[in-house]
Amino acid sequence: DLSPFSPNGITREMVDEAFCLGGAGFRAQILNNTLWISGETASFQSRSLSVKMMLYTLTQMFVLPDREFVVSLHDFPPPQTRGEDLWPLFAMGKTRQHRGVILFPDHTFWNWKEARTASWPKTSAKLVGASRALDWDSKIGKALFSGAPTSPVRMAIAKEAALRPD
Repeated sequence: DLSPFSPNGITREMVDEAFCLGGAGFRAQILNNTLWISGETASFQSRSLSVKMMLYTLTQMFVLPDREFVVSLHDFPPPQTRGEDLWPLFAMGKTRQHRGVILFPDHTFWNWKEARTASWPKTSAKLVGASRALDWDSKIGKALFSGAPTSPVRMAIAKEAALRPD
């Protein structure tokens, strides 16, 4: 996800522009391995807290370099991130058109109680076990969306999934 930035790097101006794209999210800084949050915009309060706790826990587990970055809390990044312009924006999802978007782990498996999912260690162990139960050639190219239809994007995904035959 960082390769589009490799020729020239990421500038402060790019980070500032990513923050100005709007939508739910916040600006984060890690200074001397301490997490600082500023400029938060409206989001699901529990989602925002869950992502912040995930980032905070990382600062407790690892010595991280000083950095400043912008985090989007939407299911998908803002539409302005599609196309040729590069805005370094951390997000939980993206398409090929979102060139500057940098994926970060989905907080749902971290500690988001509303999602009613098992922890990532439990979920990943199930996934690994299931993947070993089938050989690669017998797998089919199919994805499952099990999220709640809480936004127009999610409603479209759920509707598309329901219309597809097995």
